[in-house]
Amino acid sequence: MEENIARKIGGREAVKSALIGLLTAYVFFGMLIFDSEQDILKIVFWIFDTDIWYHLLIGALGIVSMSYLFGRKAGLKILVDEENNFLVGIIYGFIVLTTGTIIGCTVGFLQEVFEDYTSIGNALIDYYFKPLGLVLVFGAVPVAIVGIWFGIRIDKEGKKMKQILSKEKSH
Repeated sequence: MEENIARKIGGREAVKSALIGLLTAYVFFGMLIFDSEQDILKIVFWIFDTDIWYHLLIGALGIVSMSYLFGRKAGLKILVDEENNFLVGIIYGFIVLTTGTIIGCTVGFLQEVFEDYTSIGNALIDYYFKPLGLVLVFGAVPVAIVGIWFGIRIDKEGKKMKQILSKEKSH
């Protein structure tokens, strides 16, 4: 398969996977705060009731951006190098989750350091190590599941594209 096509398939499927993962996480946290006495809009838009809503949104944008970037690489691994789609999906899922989380954490870290540059050590722990640890621990199973689905989707879309290309060549 052509590398360019493999990259396109990988990038497209990665963004879909990232959006599914983000939506799952968002709904999960909405369910955690669910209270039958609360207004449904408050439950749906819970993110704006937090002090770190912009960190979370930037982290989500980071995850989607990184999914496209690394998804293109995963597409090459699966469709060109013919590596194991399950394993590649899981590995790249963790890479995307880690890099996207780091992007989101950087906002809080820089804000903290600019306010009090003497607290860099505490800021590193509070804005990188703690969030990364929590995200990786609680995100491990969902990332593995979505990563497997992602790898399968790339493989499936690649096979479809090969069939289309072989039909075009035979005509």
